[in-house]
Amino acid sequence: MGRHIMTTDTVFGGLSRTKNEASPTDSVLTGLSFQYKENAGGAVQTVQYDVSAVKTDRVEGKDRTLYQLSRTKGGASAGRTPEMLGYIDVQFLDRTAAAISAPRANTDQIEALRVHFSVISPYRNSKSGVKEVHRMVAFPYTPAQN
Repeated sequence: MGRHIMTTDTVFGGLSRTKNEASPTDSVLTGLSFQYKENAGGAVQTVQYDVSAVKTDRVEGKDRTLYQLSRTKGGASAGRTPEMLGYIDVQFLDRTAAAISAPRANTDQIEALRVHFSVISPYRNSKSGVKEVHRMVAFPYTPAQN
């Protein structure tokens, strides 16, 4: 999926964030879309990701906003996460792993994507060891060549 998009095509769009100090990037993704083609002659498909604040919960003595990630493909719902995300953010990286602040204007500089997220344990009490799990995943960005 996505290998048939040429480097001259628009791949990412609708990137939006909101400030959140609980995130290591100081922000939370609120929306992101990307486009791909199933095959070289196929139509461009759009997948939209939206992040919604769904509730406030107390985690380790602090009030925290919990988020849910929803996916829409072709205008229809294509799944969502449980309401347990502490934060989620996507960064576009250049060849030195520095974040690119305007990825749509600098697609030629994108070498990788990095996703930061946390998951809040749904059941917590004074004896719970793990209350929140933090993860960071990076992977190469490899569009098709013209």
